[in-house]
Amino acid sequence: GVAVIYAATPLFFLEVLLFTFAAYTTYMLMKPQRKSLPKNYFHMLCALLLLGGVYLLLTTLSPLWLPHTPLITPGDDGTLGRDSKIAAQAAHLYIPELSVSIPFAVGDAGVLERGAWWRAPRSGNPKDGGNFVVAAHRFQIGWTPMQTARKSPLYRIDTLAVGDTIIIDYQHERYTYKIATIYRVAPTAVDIEAPTNDNRLTLYTCTLGGSSDGREVIIAKQL
Repeated sequence: GVAVIYAATPLFFLEVLLFTFAAYTTYMLMKPQRKSLPKNYFHMLCALLLLGGVYLLLTTLSPLWLPHTPLITPGDDGTLGRDSKIAAQAAHLYIPELSVSIPFAVGDAGVLERGAWWRAPRSGNPKDGGNFVVAAHRFQIGWTPMQTARKSPLYRIDTLAVGDTIIIDYQHERYTYKIATIYRVAPTAVDIEAPTNDNRLTLYTCTLGGSSDGREVIIAKQL
């Protein structure tokens, strides 16, 4: 569809650049004019630097044009949009507005490399209620555009709005939340992980300024 073409366009552009550079390099190396070799090598170096700059730019911006594409897309009503026969997963987070579909798990910071981190299991969970606290990376650069996009699931968190849906699969049951509040706190504000009496999801990530700058926080209420 259009989304696939949109996501593939930068990769196609990069492939064209790589092919062009390879063809140019081959031509220069096979050219018989030995006296111009230093100049040719300088041109190749400039082309390589330019290509590297373009690749770095595409990699850095990849979370914008290469979003997560869920294999299973739940509907806003908590049902599965593509295949109703597929059961809810054990521990998964969906944000339809961001096309984010990632697993979550208890553990340490290493969990963030694979998805989201269930930060405070004692504060609550979707089944028993309380404050279900989940954190994920805002931006982490990788070696490739796809790796960077995968490691930066909440890059576009600032585009979410009150009323948007977040869906949680927990112990093979599906729970739907609606965003109620969006705000920013200091990195020392640990109270956002405290237990609550209501059934809520607290989703947070670093600001684009980094972990020392603050945290973007979303409070969503379970329906």
